[in-house]
Amino acid sequence: MKLLALAVLLEYHHDWIDKLNAFSTFVIAAFTILLFIGIVVQIRTSRDTERAWVIATPTENAPVLGFIPEGGSNLERHLVGCDKRNVFSCSFKSTGDTPARLVETAICYRKVSRLEDVPQEPDYGPRSPMNDLPLVKEDSIGFMAFLEPNAILLRADMIAVTQQKALLYAFGMVVYRDVYSRLHETRFGYVYHFPQGGDSREKGFRREGLPLAYNRAT
Repeated sequence: MKLLALAVLLEYHHDWIDKLNAFSTFVIAAFTILLFIGIVVQIRTSRDTERAWVIATPTENAPVLGFIPEGGSNLERHLVGCDKRNVFSCSFKSTGDTPARLVETAICYRKVSRLEDVPQEPDYGPRSPMNDLPLVKEDSIGFMAFLEPNAILLRADMIAVTQQKALLYAFGMVVYRDVYSRLHETRFGYVYHFPQGGDSREKGFRREGLPLAYNRAT
């Protein structure tokens, strides 16, 4: 009888040890998985912190509007902006801690009758390859685009723009690669704003007004 009780006790003790070992193995496995996830998150966070960020900024915020004088007036030919082509110029600047490599870009400058005529999704047209051009921290490179469909406004169109009865807007994008070979895209869009009565905002290119798809970054 004592031998039977001892056998039962030993069997119960063995089962308890097996369960304890199983639980210990589970805890170690769970800790290992969590440690691995923590390391992955830490690496990803470190890369995101050190990654390249490319921004686009107009190099001339309020350029003079170029126009064609009406009737060939000699007086108008002495006005600032006469027969001058309208151009949007901007610079791409790297603000991250590591270099960026520019892959491709596109910039457009267009005239519309009203803001509602701007498409919800930007159509960049053909993109210009940049062949992984390096851009280090705080370095910048300039680009430009002439106004479409006509680089020089008619005098009537120039007046309409200054009165906000017509609008000029510029938009573009740049695709670049960070040091970890990850691709990113920066989109930018600006409306040339001419303040009317009661508007305290300064004249120049402003981001607000365009659909969200024109200003975003990855």
